[in-house]
Amino acid sequence: MRKALRVLCWRLAVPFLVFLGSATPCSTLAAALPGLPVPAYILTGLGALNGYSSSGGAALNAWGHVAADALPSDPVNVPSKAFLFRCGHRIDVGPRLDPANPADCSSAAINGADEVLGNVTPRDGSPGKAFLYRHGKVLTFSVPGSYTGAFGLNALGQVVGYFVPGPNFDSSRAFLRQPDGKLLDLGTFGGTSASANAINALGQIAGEVDDAQGGYPASRAATPLPRAATTRAGAPAISGGARPTSATPMNAALPLGNRHS
Repeated sequence: MRKALRVLCWRLAVPFLVFLGSATPCSTLAAALPGLPVPAYILTGLGALNGYSSSGGAALNAWGHVAADALPSDPVNVPSKAFLFRCGHRIDVGPRLDPANPADCSSAAINGADEVLGNVTPRDGSPGKAFLYRHGKVLTFSVPGSYTGAFGLNALGQVVGYFVPGPNFDSSRAFLRQPDGKLLDLGTFGGTSASANAINALGQIAGEVDDAQGGYPASRAATPLPRAATTRAGAPAISGGARPTSATPMNAALPLGNRHS
């Protein structure tokens, strides 16, 4: 059985270590990391939701609360679920789905307000969408007509990820979702496809870009420009309605249609 563990390190001067499975003896750690102090830690099993056999931790916030996945013993016939582990309790945070149209739910991120971001992958092959658990309620969202996946969530409730527009579904683009639900197309940052993977409280975004030669993804970091950086009142510092690239202010990102359910 695969077990998920939450690891609390008491010595912050050493690397943060996470182990999945049985606890690793300190002697093993000392052999694997010669010359480094061995951290003192407490392992806490996350358990699983009722009817599920195991779990996997996906993300951790500053309070030690964990966004995790509940994994079934029969994954062919039973879809996975997302849950929040908080103060010893497990909370199902995924959307309520139609049993006639099963889908796998997985966690991606959690912030300090215990908002959990995740993804829904239908088993019938239809485009996936993202979900956001906030204050006991769950909403799903997607870019209309696209496969949508979300990865990053910051303290302000901003979300980043990627979408693959239909009908060809052959190239991904990065997106930013604002707390009010507005979706913005961040484009491909100068490549042929892109994904936004993380966002911090300053609105800085890290992600990946594929180049025109089909090479390995390259890392990119994007910083939003001040809204005062405009060429004229109310106009972003670009012209022609061009989609954003690595040289384009992110504030000029184009709005996308918003779909909630």
